[in-house]
Amino acid sequence: MMKNKVDLKQFEWAVFVIVMVVLFFSTQTYFGTANYSRIYRIDRYCILFFLGMSICANHGLIRYRNKNLLAFKIVLFPCIYQFAISFFYYETNHRISFSGLMEANTQAILVCLMAIVAYNSFGRKALRGVLIAAILNYFVYVITCIIQYGPLALFQAGTDTKASRLLEVHEVTFVFGILIVYLLISNFFVKKTIKKRWITLLVIFCLLGFKRILLVAMLLGLIIYFCLQKRKKSTSILVMAVLAIVVSLVWVFLCSSWDLLTGLSIKFGIDLAGRNWIYSNFYPYYEFSLSYVGAGVGYVQEMIYSMTTMVLGGHSIGLHNEYMRLFIELGYVPYIIYFAIVWPISIKILQHKIGYKTALEYFALWIVTAICIATDNLLTYPNFMMSFWLILIIVISETQEDSKT
Repeated sequence: MMKNKVDLKQFEWAVFVIVMVVLFFSTQTYFGTANYSRIYRIDRYCILFFLGMSICANHGLIRYRNKNLLAFKIVLFPCIYQFAISFFYYETNHRISFSGLMEANTQAILVCLMAIVAYNSFGRKALRGVLIAAILNYFVYVITCIIQYGPLALFQAGTDTKASRLLEVHEVTFVFGILIVYLLISNFFVKKTIKKRWITLLVIFCLLGFKRILLVAMLLGLIIYFCLQKRKKSTSILVMAVLAIVVSLVWVFLCSSWDLLTGLSIKFGIDLAGRNWIYSNFYPYYEFSLSYVGAGVGYVQEMIYSMTTMVLGGHSIGLHNEYMRLFIELGYVPYIIYFAIVWPISIKILQHKIGYKTALEYFALWIVTAICIATDNLLTYPNFMMSFWLILIIVISETQEDSKT
């Protein structure tokens, strides 16, 4: 009986790793699989398969400690909040279709549930599964790049070449970035030699992917973490969290004006890579106003499908601005409430129930993500969000607090 139980758990672990590998490859443009509707379909089937397998392996039982339950609530509640607001909009203003509403919100909730169930089944070992899947995925790109363009092509990271574009695997590179920051500020690997090896490998892959916004975000996230670690004042994190909401609203305001955004980009020599043109496609569908009422999560993607101007190379273009997307979909006031939940309110709860160190790690990781989502579609990337939610669950559940704080 015991042997069968062990075998079942091992099989569950193997299924988890295989599912993660499939999920990573399903979102890659180079292999022709990066189609949003196809991604959502593949992801749902894979996640549901893993969830079903996990239920069988655990005989339908869920065991958790109080800190685990707190972690599950903090990562799941924002998804439920989005769904509730979106359903309300569907019933009242009908700007979004029921299928669009369900596709986007079901996807977000399933990804979050997968992170919860994975941690419940494997603990921190689940993150090793993500590491294995991400590295396998990127290793295929490295080999492909060497075969097609030669070994020296690996040194073309960040340049406008085919080799560089091949290595710039959007979602996986972001996963590497958030993993590096987490490993640097935590004790995930007890042995320092093992920790250094993993971080070195991830840094190499992250540099090959060379996402400028990610490198800036990682640097700022680490600077803020180590500065606040020395201060050890709980109000400092809360003030910065509130300030982050204000800054995000200023960014949405700037992106809502072609003249302002384009003018600033020219003045400071910033290459927007056509994002100002992408944002302008949505100007007729919202207004930056306190009275603006949203359309529901999934609305922006639904509009993108219907716009012939939002297609490039046979693929739909994402909005590349999660603040703008959430503002359009949630509305002015619900937008503020959403970020109040994920930043100051969650931080206050973590400080009160667990401690300063946990709240600080949570905030530092969110800082990295918060900077990246200003110019990318990170919150809709299933692999990144699965990895991100899993890391936050580990931080909340396992961070060892200093008794002095």
